[in-house]
Amino acid sequence: MATLNPGEQRASAIRCAAMARKCRRQLAIFHSQRIVNEQFFACADPSLALALRGFRWRTLFVDERTAWGTRCEARIFGHALLEKLVAPYKACTGHAWIVEVPIDYFTLDDAARRALIDERVAQRLNAEPLDSRAFAPLPVLGVPGWWAANASPDFYDDTNVFRPGRRNR
Repeated sequence: MATLNPGEQRASAIRCAAMARKCRRQLAIFHSQRIVNEQFFACADPSLALALRGFRWRTLFVDERTAWGTRCEARIFGHALLEKLVAPYKACTGHAWIVEVPIDYFTLDDAARRALIDERVAQRLNAEPLDSRAFAPLPVLGVPGWWAANASPDFYDDTNVFRPGRRNR
């Protein structure tokens, strides 16, 4: 069995420490983004991701209503967001991490969808540091089919909930 010389041992320890720092930084960003209010926005249509990032709520929720379930979906994973939905309110908003998926994602069963999302997220976390700009606010009750009142386009006229956003200013 080969042994590492002192120089190789130091180099290995430095690589391990750097990897640990990278993991801690990414976990800190998740924590600072209040991971408890998180959701994935699985999206096969870049124009829908742009609508979400651009706070174009009418486009995302009214004009492209039929895209939900066929070209995009929201998947909640933050426990506090789930708890808020026990007693939902219109302004309930989560931080959505946009995950690009192929169009055939929407033909998969739930377990396969979860596995694909897990794979994509792991790839991104391994490839680049997590950045808070990866998240976009998504008013949960605006998602078509999640709240009966959002069937009316007037639901989205409430600018206290569906704000123009600072990215549009």
